[in-house]
Amino acid sequence: MRSPSRITSAAVAFAAALATLGLSACGSDGSDPAEVADASDFDAVVEAANKEGKLSLYTNLAIGYEEVIAEFNKEYPDIEVEAFVGKDADILARVEQEQMSNAAGADVVWVSSSQFFKAQGDGVLHELTELPSAALWDGSPYFHDTYMQVLQFPAVLEYNKNVTDPPTDYPDLLDPKYKGKIGTVDPTLTPNLVAFNNYLKEKYGADYLEKLGELGIKFYDSGPSIEAALQSGEIDVAAYASALGAENGIRSGAPVAYNPAPETPVTNASAGALQSADHPNAALVWMNWILSKEGQDAMVATQPEGVFVSTLDTEAKVYLLKPEELSPEEWPKVGAEQKKEMGGN
Repeated sequence: MRSPSRITSAAVAFAAALATLGLSACGSDGSDPAEVADASDFDAVVEAANKEGKLSLYTNLAIGYEEVIAEFNKEYPDIEVEAFVGKDADILARVEQEQMSNAAGADVVWVSSSQFFKAQGDGVLHELTELPSAALWDGSPYFHDTYMQVLQFPAVLEYNKNVTDPPTDYPDLLDPKYKGKIGTVDPTLTPNLVAFNNYLKEKYGADYLEKLGELGIKFYDSGPSIEAALQSGEIDVAAYASALGAENGIRSGAPVAYNPAPETPVTNASAGALQSADHPNAALVWMNWILSKEGQDAMVATQPEGVFVSTLDTEAKVYLLKPEELSPEEWPKVGAEQKKEMGGN
């Protein structure tokens, strides 16, 4: 059986990376960056991208990234996308190592929190404002000139099908029948969970996390670990689960189901293109595609309804969690406090 995770140094390393990762704008061999076509002449950018022929995408989208790449390649078949998929801390550590050693690596970085991008100075990320699709985002809180918040990921109430009368709202998780059979993602590992737990306390009471702790809640190191525990029956319900992970389990035939969470709390992922990219034009083509209405719609369409929510969808009725409002120094401390409230070490 999969064991609950313990506190590791990953949260500390992630926080340090967010706060101090000063990337250079050199190419992977230490030379000047590859030549970038004028973004205002997007046909020239596409032509240059096709000549580059590759794109290195670093993403935490462990489920669904292959479908997203396939949709991109329908429009840009001459750009081969190579994906490195991992947790935020792993991605940022790898980017830092590549920068320090001038090794070939990421062209585009896609991680959960915008803090990584906010921490970068001038000359690190490509400006996106001249891309054709940028005009769609005029005035949008999800567009930040050098990076954008890509998609929204709804949280759901997921459970193993052996549960009778499953939860439909977060207070239902406090039922004593779930004692020792409830899990969540360790909040010391990602600011998204810190923001989510803050939401639970604001919505359901300052002592909500303590009440979860009284039930012997178990901590896991990622969404996929939560999914594995639910599918095996190690836990019956998840205090935090994503619609994406739940749907993937259902498609694979796992004995899980879920109910939509009230208010539909959502987190989002952010993406940007590094100026040090070996394939800078391909990186800009990718960014323009995910900024476009066609790209947003195509990504949403890769999953069942409600799994991805477009950040262009101003009519979506969601409650946006804002992990970026927590500083890189603050969120690991708050996460540790939350875990302690829930009975963790």
